[in-house]
Amino acid sequence: MKSTCCFLLCLSLLLSNGVFGEEAEEVSATMGESLTLHTGVKKEKDDKIFWFSGPDNKILARLNGKPDSAKIYRSDVSLNKENGSLTIQSVSSKDSGVLNVQILNVNKQPLYKKFNIIVYDPLPIPQITRISKCELLCSVLNVSRVTLSWYNGTSLISNTSASDSHIDLSLPLKLEDKNNIYSCVAHNSIRNQTKHLDPLQSAVDGCSPEPRNVILLLLPLSAVFLVIGF
Repeated sequence: MKSTCCFLLCLSLLLSNGVFGEEAEEVSATMGESLTLHTGVKKEKDDKIFWFSGPDNKILARLNGKPDSAKIYRSDVSLNKENGSLTIQSVSSKDSGVLNVQILNVNKQPLYKKFNIIVYDPLPIPQITRISKCELLCSVLNVSRVTLSWYNGTSLISNTSASDSHIDLSLPLKLEDKNNIYSCVAHNSIRNQTKHLDPLQSAVDGCSPEPRNVILLLLPLSAVFLVIGF
């Protein structure tokens, strides 16, 4: 037991000093859902697998070769004893950040891999309200890292985005043609939510685009008579 603790301490120090040289693989997840991370290699019989999380490389799980040697250090994670993959049962904001895995085997080079986990809040369905006879407003509340867009069919009309901090996001739409098929879409890197506009909301008379200015050429009355006489 003492030797295992010393080994884990030395390994944690190595991780802290940057033994993971390659860039992290970016992984996105929605809060409350499960997330499974794979080592990316086929597990061999004598592989020792260690999973670490956070800036202090706190150990989450380990597997010392045999399936019955698996040990879990956090109640909401599980370890696949056959392939060494790690599953977080219900992702939360505390899981955002870097998670490391190391695979050791006396017959091959050590494998180091890291994941950069980005946790998104559940994405709400946009809400559409009327703010004037010819204008609607699409909104989503308390969101971060979200883009809100208006579409006419598949054509993008306009969009706006939220930063990392939680804000209320809204986007107006000026109605132009009652035959247009409008929809408002909220999306992030892993999913989207769409609210289609009820035809009754867009069927408003008098909201067509203003006609373009027409330049009329006014001829003297004598010239008009001349043309008619000709």
